[in-house]
Amino acid sequence: MFKLVRQEDERIANFVVWARALLSWLSLVADRVEASPGEQTVLLLQRLTEELEEILQMLKRQQAKSMLGKLFTQSHFSREFDKVNDTVRALKEALRDQLDTEAQIAQEKVLTTITGTTFRIEQKIDDLGIQVRPL
Repeated sequence: MFKLVRQEDERIANFVVWARALLSWLSLVADRVEASPGEQTVLLLQRLTEELEEILQMLKRQQAKSMLGKLFTQSHFSREFDKVNDTVRALKEALRDQLDTEAQIAQEKVLTTITGTTFRIEQKIDDLGIQVRPL
C-alpha cells in the first residue's frame, strides 16, 4: 500500500512539472487568444484555466495529507485526478487545435493576397514586355 502512495506522489510531482509547462504555454498563447475572432477560443482558455486551478487545488490538498490519510483516500483521489486530468488534456488539445486552425486560415488569406499580387505583377511585366518589343 505504501508503494502505491509513493507512486501516486511521483505521479503528482510529474503532473506539477507538466502543469507548470502548460501554464507557460498558456501565457505564450494568451495574446493569440485575445486576438482570436472566435468566442470559442476565449471560452476554451477560461475553461482550461479553471480546470487547471481545480486540479492544482486537488494536488495541494492531497499532498498536505499524512501518509495514513493518503492511504485511505488514494483510490478516490486517483479517480478524481484522472477525470480532471483527462479534461485538462482534452481542453488543451482543443485550444491548440483551435489556434492552429485560426493560424492556418490567416496564412491562407496571406497566401491568397500574395498569389493575387504575384499574378498582377506578372501581368504588368507581360504588358511592359509587349510595349517594349516594338521599340
